[in-house]
Amino acid sequence: MSGDALLTKLLVRIRDEGINEARAHGLGDVAEATSVPDWCLTQAVLFRAANIAVWGFEDGKELSLEEVIKEAVKGVSRKPEALKTLCREVDALVRRVLRGVGDGRAPVFVDVGCGSGLALALIANHPSIKGGVEPRLIGVDHDPNMIEALKVMLPQATPIQASAESLPLRPSVADAMLSIGMVHEVSNVKAFIESAAHVLRDGGEVLVADSFAPPLTATLMRVGRRVRVAMSKGPENPWGLNEVLGVLRSFGLRTRYVRRLGSSVLRTYPAIVVAVKGLENR
Repeated sequence: MSGDALLTKLLVRIRDEGINEARAHGLGDVAEATSVPDWCLTQAVLFRAANIAVWGFEDGKELSLEEVIKEAVKGVSRKPEALKTLCREVDALVRRVLRGVGDGRAPVFVDVGCGSGLALALIANHPSIKGGVEPRLIGVDHDPNMIEALKVMLPQATPIQASAESLPLRPSVADAMLSIGMVHEVSNVKAFIESAAHVLRDGGEVLVADSFAPPLTATLMRVGRRVRVAMSKGPENPWGLNEVLGVLRSFGLRTRYVRRLGSSVLRTYPAIVVAVKGLENR
């Protein structure tokens, strides 16, 4: 059996058997200890396991279902507050989008840097979505293995292999766009946000969650980014939060709010930014 076929087989097992395996490895204890909503916790474990499977495949490792599930359960138990915050943000975003659509039209959600599809799975399994209008889910990632994982883990999603800086989507198609832990990987944050603004409807929202750099660190990292890009290694350095907020404003995206989940003078810190295209309040 080829490596690709082995990875697909493992992903299918994660999708179909993963929750039972996770319960056998203490998922119930994690649920009690963290109070993360079930609709969020179960998806976090499954899709973290899928990511681990892909990363292992790309590193030449052949992993078992037990290995990826154990690591996934351990991973979600290490940062429960971050997961709860993500759940709250996705919950609030979905509710606002559904109120804004309001005419029976299926809302469109785009996840840029989707990986195996966690953010889209949280939307698909949101209590307000289940039993209601089926949303259109679009996942964009540059990694072909992650796109293949998305196809297995969330078959109802539309997978697109593409760069975040040049999204191959129609203008004004998306009611909401998410980017979780991806912005630090783009070499040109201005191009990404310009592309995002082009794809969003008027009144549409973009949610960016990532690690950001304080002003001094961001300035120093600009030099490092140029060096890394020149060496064809990609940036992998956080952008400054003020940089990102400035670029959002320059493309007509008004900041709804910023939540700093930490702070530092020199070290990077996590934050969540939600911005709205145009002047419409939703």
